[in-house]
Amino acid sequence: MGSPLSPILANIYMERLEEESIKNFPLKPSLWCRYVDDVFVLWPHDNESIQDFKLHLNKQNKHIQFTTEEENENKIAFLDVQIERKNNKFITSIFRKKTHTDKYLNYKSNHHQRILSGVVKCLTDRAKKLCHPSEIEQELKHLKEVFLANGYPEQTINVTVYGKRGHFTQTKKNEFFMLIKSYNLSQLSAKILEGKTFDAQRNWQLNWAVFSKAIELEIEKT
Repeated sequence: MGSPLSPILANIYMERLEEESIKNFPLKPSLWCRYVDDVFVLWPHDNESIQDFKLHLNKQNKHIQFTTEEENENKIAFLDVQIERKNNKFITSIFRKKTHTDKYLNYKSNHHQRILSGVVKCLTDRAKKLCHPSEIEQELKHLKEVFLANGYPEQTINVTVYGKRGHFTQTKKNEFFMLIKSYNLSQLSAKILEGKTFDAQRNWQLNWAVFSKAIELEIEKT
């Protein structure tokens, strides 16, 4: 991996190389953005001149050679972002290679719940940060299908992706309070912790208000 200073020194050198190269060429890019070894460039000149600019860059250091990739059908990828030119605007979405399989950590794998939830949250946050507003809904729909295919519960997906929680309906409340009346508090607590109370841990979040009601009912018995 080399010294921890290596990336810093490499960046310092590349910044100097870029500044000098752009300064000494008659035509300038209107935008030059580099992340490590990937560069996104807007070139407001003809195609022939950009080839001349590439030759100019490659003469600076024989060990550092640039290659170019031009947009195709007004689209080009930069890192994991696909950028599309549409009506003089940039429309961004998530870029996936053709070899991408949409295989992620399976929900039934032997990992802590926080790690599994982190997979959903990480990909959801990426979509919300990188996608143009016109593309976000399609990306979230795609992610939901992917998570379901990888075994994630729909409720977990809805809470993380859409911020939707299952409703504690009146029917469920009635069933729950009937259960409270038939068990003492210690028995009820044990069943909740085991996740056996109407699949409480998986299907809805037992809130403290409901649990407080259980305590009140238990006190009334005495």
